[in-house]
Formats: sequence, structure tokens, C-alpha cells
Amino acid sequence: MEKIFRTIAFLAMVWSQLTAFPAEAEDAKTQPLPRFSDYRLVDSELKFVGIDSDATESFLALQLDSAGRLFAGGREALFVYEPSRDGLYQPRQLLYRFPKDSWIYGIAIRGADLYVSTHTAVYVLEEAVLKRTDIKPKRLLWGQPMLPYFEEHQGMHALAFGPEGDLYFSAGDNLVGYGDFKRADHWGHWTFFHGSARTPITTVGVVARISPDGEVFAPVARGLRNCCGLAFDANWNLFGNDNDHESLPNEYVPGRLLNITPHAYFSWPRGWLVEKQPWRADLLDTLNPDLGRYVPTGQAYYNDPFFPERFRDNLLVAEWSKSALYRYPLNPSGAGFKAAQVPFLSCVNNMRPVGVAVGRGGRIFVSSLVMAGNEASPVSRSEIVMITRADDAPNAPFAAFEETTAPEEKLFAELESASWHRRYRAHIELLRRGGSVCREAASRLATAPAGS
Repeated sequence: MEKIFRTIAFLAMVWSQLTAFPAEAEDAKTQPLPRFSDYRLVDSELKFVGIDSDATESFLALQLDSAGRLFAGGREALFVYEPSRDGLYQPRQLLYRFPKDSWIYGIAIRGADLYVSTHTAVYVLEEAVLKRTDIKPKRLLWGQPMLPYFEEHQGMHALAFGPEGDLYFSAGDNLVGYGDFKRADHWGHWTFFHGSARTPITTVGVVARISPDGEVFAPVARGLRNCCGLAFDANWNLFGNDNDHESLPNEYVPGRLLNITPHAYFSWPRGWLVEKQPWRADLLDTLNPDLGRYVPTGQAYYNDPFFPERFRDNLLVAEWSKSALYRYPLNPSGAGFKAAQVPFLSCVNNMRPVGVAVGRGGRIFVSSLVMAGNEASPVSRSEIVMITRADDAPNAPFAAFEETTAPEEKLFAELESASWHRRYRAHIELLRRGGSVCREAASRLATAPAGS
């Protein structure tokens, strides 16, 4: 009998241990992963540094000014990170919280004003670069219809100020059910309201521009499906990306990386890539026809001396579906450009880069969301990291200046900087000041040496 009891006791002990294993494994799954542990850089000369992590804010858009302030937009909230005297950044400060599921896709800076795009409208937040309380958004542009599902993925997206001082924006095609050729031809006729004016436009996805006060509206390029990123290069060439249509891969995969020129028509949905329909003389070349499944979101341009030479004159694109950030060295080709897709940053554990920006002396900032799959409006853990040189000091030193208070001579001197980000910020500020400053710029241009 004693042997039986010992046997039963032994079996009970084994059973308790075996049943504990799944519970421990399940506990391990639910334990949060260490912050900033999911990033893999290809280049050993670089490293990443964590800036912020949050369980619910869902960071997306990023932008920096010449003083090093980092502005971040998420599912509803707009934040600022002020540079710290003793480190990188102070804790984030909330500037404004938009309604539920607004999704701040784009941020642009002009003087002391912030321009932001949600998926339904573009707003200006006056003085919000420096102001920290009582911020009131002013709606500058709207007019696309709401969608019954996944509306957060279409609508307004990227923002970028252009060479003449206008605000460029991209908007996706809100007729998402089309593209299968089973219905009448595919056009949307929208009326965009901007400032105190309105402009009717017939289009699908579009890139257009408005004056800083919203009163003037002009289309730039049409025939896009869903362009989520825009960036100007150092010669003011404009580039954008275009999401593929995964449900019809034979027609609309790979995705597209595009040189966006005035009056360009990119043929969605009646055409996609010239490589798919080589008999079509009307289709425009893309930068790379071999991108595969492509869900690009944020986009930036890098041309700063802080990183090694091979990183200069590169587009940077956050690619959601591959959990990666790619770089694309630009090479002139005929009247346009070609660009190889070069791995730069990859992520694991469903960490997906979605936003990218350049600033703080030529460093790269990336926002990422943890997503197992496609969702309309995820409430998910998100992070912001900074990519810098491996030998960078802990406080990431750089030469900061305040755009709005800098003397004119300082701004003109910045136009000679080797850093495109610094030249860009000075250019936008000089245009904003207008009047005698622009007349002085024209006078200097007439006598400027070639290549300056």
C-alpha cells in the first residue's frame, strides 16, 4: 500500500510540473518585451537610441525643427519633445488631442506654426511650435467623403512645404471598392474646401498644394492610389510612394515609388506599371519596379554630412508590411530617377516602422507600431527611436538655432550649409518672412557663383 501511495504522489508531482509548463509559457507570452529591443540595423557604423515608448498612443508622424524639437503625431494626440540640456529630450508634452481615430499622418513646420493632417482634414495650429497651452487648431483644408470602413487608411496623408512656400499634401483614393473593372470607370468628383474658398476636382488619389493661408489650391499630380509619404530632394524634386492593391496582385503589385512632377498622371486604376503593360506608351516609369508587396507609409530624404557618404541623396521609406525601413540612393535616369532598394533597418516581434524624419544635426528618427496584422485604427504599443552614428555622444550634440528669431544673415548663411535639413529649414523661413527678405534673396541669387 505504501508503494502505491508513493507512486500516486510521484505521478501527482509530475502532473503538476507538466501542467505548470503551459501556464509559464503563457505568462511569458503576456510579459511585455523590453523597450527598444526589436530593431536591427544593417550598418555597424550606426546605432539606435530609444526616445519614447507608449502602450496606447500609437505614434505615427514625426517632424523636427532647426532647434531640435521633435514633434510626434499619433492616433489622436500631437506631442512635442523639447531638447534637454543634459541629455536627449525632456518628457513629451501634449499639445493637442484630436477626436477619436483622427490619425495624424503629416506634420509640417512654418515659422512658429504647425501644420498637421488627419485623415479627414489639414489644420494649422498657430504658434504651436513654441506655445504649450490654449492651442486651437484651425481647419485649413477638407472635402473628401468619409468611408464606411477602414477610412483611417485613406484620406489626407503627407505634408511638405515646397520651394515656393506652398504646402504640398497627398490624399488617397476614397473610392476603395473600385479597381476590379466590373463597374463604370473610376473617378471621384470632390469639392475641396480651403481657407474661404472651394475647388472642385475630379481625381482618384492626388498630390496637390495650397498656400499657407489655404486660400489658393492647385493640383500637382493625379492617378495615385494611396500615397502616404512625400519628400523633396536637395534640388526640389518631389518624390512619393504608392500602396499596392493586394487583393488584385496580378494588376497592382508591386507597389510604386514615384518622382512626382507637375501635371503627372499615374494611371490608377486603368494602369499601374509599364513593366506589367509594356505596350502602353502613356504609363510613367517608377523608381524601382521590383519592390514586391509594398505598404509604404512615412517618407523622408537624407542628404546630411553626419552619416557616411553612401547615405547621402537617399530617400527613406517606412515599409509597414516588411517591418522595415529602406533607403533608396537616387540616380538620374533620363528625365526621371531610378533607385535600388537597400535594407537599412529591420524589426522583429511585429514592430512595424511607420514614420521617419531627419533632424538634430543629421540624425534619423523612426516611429513604429506593434501590429500582428492589418487593422483599421489600432490601439497598440508604439515607440520612437533615433538612429545615429555608433560613436555619437550620449547627448547627441548639434548646432541648434531658432528659425523665427534668427537674423537674416544667419538664415542666408544656412543656405550654404552642407546639411540639406538646415538649408531646407532656412529656405522655408526666408520665404515666410517675404517682402524685403525675398527681394534680397533675388539680388543675391543674381550674383551667386555656380553651384552655390
